[in-house]
Order: sequence, then C-alpha cells, then structure tokens
Amino acid sequence: MRDLEAEVGARLMERHARGVALTPAGHVCLDHVRLALAQIEVACEAARRCEVLRKQGFVIGFLLGQEAVWLREALRTLREEECDVEITLVTKSSPELANALMRGELDVALLRHEALTAGLVSKHLVKERLVVILPKHHRLVARKSVRPQDSRPRRSSARHGSRRC
Repeated sequence: MRDLEAEVGARLMERHARGVALTPAGHVCLDHVRLALAQIEVACEAARRCEVLRKQGFVIGFLLGQEAVWLREALRTLREEECDVEITLVTKSSPELANALMRGELDVALLRHEALTAGLVSKHLVKERLVVILPKHHRLVARKSVRPQDSRPRRSSARHGSRRC
C-alpha cells in the first residue's frame, strides 16, 4: 500500500492502532479501481465471446425466399475459403436482417437495400425484376405494362356517388 501511495502521490489510508481507514483520496481511488476492474471483466468477457463466436462458425442471413437462389453459391464460396467452418443459416425480412447485422448477430446477409443501416456497407449483387401477378380476367391483364399506381382499385361513380373521400 505504501508503494501505491507513493505512486499516486497521496495518502490513501489512515493507519491506527485498531486498524486502517480510507482517506477521502483513498475512497476516490477505490471507486476508480473498482471501475477499472469492472472494465477488465467486460474486456475478458468480450474476448471469451469472440472466441466462442469464432468456434461457432459463420452466420449467413438470407432474405425470405432467397436462400433457394443463393445458398448453393454461398456454401461453395465459404467452403473454398474455410473448408471446415460451421455455417448457420438465418432467414428473415430485409429490415430484420439489417438490424441483426448491426447487432453483430450475422456475419453477412443477402437482403434488399435498407436506408437505416449505419455502420453497414452494401454491395449490389443483382437487380430484381418486379412482376405483378393478376387473375386472368383482371382489368389490367390487357395492358402491355403496368405501373404500381395502376393497381389501385378504380372508383366507380355509381358505387361512390359524387361524394369525395
């Protein structure tokens, strides 16, 4: 303790015949030491978690329905890089995958571009072709192309009268 007091440059304990008591400087120092020990424990736990995650393998997230399209290629690529890695597959919606990536639950994900992805980098893979599927007697079937706004229901003046909504 005397070496620590010399290092700190302050008396940390009062020594009495009946024992010792912390000085005000000792109380302050003790609070900081407890904080430092807690931070060391957090650092050790983070290192342990990192080791466990490394042993667990690689977690890939797929957009719902896309695992059938991309799984074979993803597995082939991973096997070339890390032949004995354990692979875990996760299938979720695009926003859920982005959130899981930001929380560190996934190593990589194949998803649609999400606007709120702070800390993530996206790389374009493919441009999706969006199609509309209609019943064969639908009013839009005869059109060569359909815009998203064309799919809104038509208002019938007989049904709605002349009133505006």
